[in-house]
Amino acid sequence: LNEDTCIPRADCGAAVFAGAFRLTAENMRKFYELDNKYVYRLTNLPLVSTSNPCKTNNNRFVRKDAGNDSSGCSSDSNDEFPTIVTALTSFIGDMNQSEQDVVRVLDINGISMNCNDASNDSLGASFTVTIPSSGAIACFTHSYKYESSVFVMNDWVVNHPGNPSYYKDSQTNPIAVVAEHENISGNVEESVSLNYPPWSFHKFNFHQQVWRFDDYLVGNYGDVINFNDLPPAAKSPNVITDLGGTIVADSGEVVEVCSSPGEVANSPVAGHQYLLQKAGDADEEFSDALDQDHDRWYSNHMVWNTATLNAPDQLRQRV
Repeated sequence: LNEDTCIPRADCGAAVFAGAFRLTAENMRKFYELDNKYVYRLTNLPLVSTSNPCKTNNNRFVRKDAGNDSSGCSSDSNDEFPTIVTALTSFIGDMNQSEQDVVRVLDINGISMNCNDASNDSLGASFTVTIPSSGAIACFTHSYKYESSVFVMNDWVVNHPGNPSYYKDSQTNPIAVVAEHENISGNVEESVSLNYPPWSFHKFNFHQQVWRFDDYLVGNYGDVINFNDLPPAAKSPNVITDLGGTIVADSGEVVEVCSSPGEVANSPVAGHQYLLQKAGDADEEFSDALDQDHDRWYSNHMVWNTATLNAPDQLRQRV
């Protein structure tokens, strides 16, 4: 039907990016400011299905309060478990000197801590460590395997199960508010850190649903990430070029692009959502507003109502 309109184009395929950047709060914030992507590090995750470091050779330790730990941990377990301190110091010492002071997450795999801990006192314990290259002091805490991992959370902004209750009470989206709230303190880390709720009923939720986030993992906070290794959801040319990356010329995969009979140009001024039902702040928005808050299960209703009530519609295709 539309064979005559098909042409090969390289600019429609996925681009290849060159360069790398560090996952700092300032750099992560760029994703929201330039591309409306909610890129967060996860903090305060409970130690679900996590063995104490004396029982396993695979452990994560996180420097949770870098910048405020120059005197060490407020309470550490160095005296109880000196071999863990030795292992941490040795692991950091094997890193490039330029990385030792800035590393935030240590994944120590395949290495024994050479300790015994029948009472689980080392589980979640903190340790004061001297950075070998500089002599600086740091505090590292034994943590859950995804503590301080960085994810693109746009899908969770929409599909977080608690959203409807917040919405009905006219409260802000609990996931989006991290990036969207007014940052009075000026601490950029606040706007890129999603703190896991301490509620007991919430304890196992992330661990049981981590599969939802696999495709959105960016890396670990503080690590250097190649732009081309970013998940597709985070590969924004605007963000990447702003952070110093480049688009490799003619690197996009060639794909065939075909137009559709009767296709019409989109008109943003006509809006893209149809008001079907409102709750909470309904009295603050009129029916002709371009954007309407809504529960996710109403989206398909909006599409069909818009298609049947408007022509040409906002689907870029006459129906």
